[in-house]
Amino acid sequence: MRPYRFLAVTFLVLYAVFVAAPGRPYYLGGLYGIVAAAGALGLQRRREAGRTRFRWVAWPAYALSAVAAGGLLLFSATTITSTSDEIGRAIAQRTSTAHRALAPETREHTAVLGGSYIVAAYLDGYSLQYGLPQAYSSSRGYGWFPPPPEDDTTVLFVGGDPDALRPHFSDVRMVADGGQDASVWLCTGRREPWVDLWPRLRTLTVG
Repeated sequence: MRPYRFLAVTFLVLYAVFVAAPGRPYYLGGLYGIVAAAGALGLQRRREAGRTRFRWVAWPAYALSAVAAGGLLLFSATTITSTSDEIGRAIAQRTSTAHRALAPETREHTAVLGGSYIVAAYLDGYSLQYGLPQAYSSSRGYGWFPPPPEDDTTVLFVGGDPDALRPHFSDVRMVADGGQDASVWLCTGRREPWVDLWPRLRTLTVG
């Protein structure tokens, strides 16, 4: 296994980096299989060499792993079914109501901006059902797509307090209260072109 020791070092170093960053648990997903395979091979070689001192540990460990995996799958399925769809639908419906309440001439030049890539994905996912235009976001992956059209001088921002937008619009006010992370804000009077503004709004922050 000597040629593959670098994989163990890689796993430990990246684990420490993502904990300190902070990162997400799935960032190391590509290495989990390698670590599991190395452990399985090590245990197999111990068995073949006749080292059976801790053999009694294997079956309880197998059983515990199966129960833990099944429990996590059940919990994940229940959580996704009961919360994610409900939350996304509520965000899209609230945004659609605020969007339709705008005067037609204003609505025509209004971009819908998600405060996070998650909110933007909800809005895009329910866009056909609730008659919403394409969603934009300066958050993470969404921020690397093109910005809104230059003639969109007004923004419906969906998220927490839009502090990053306040210096760039003449007026920012809440039009629908959705709580800490899903309120709808109307931002009017954009002060600079999107081509200049978008790179400054773009962020890779996880929060």
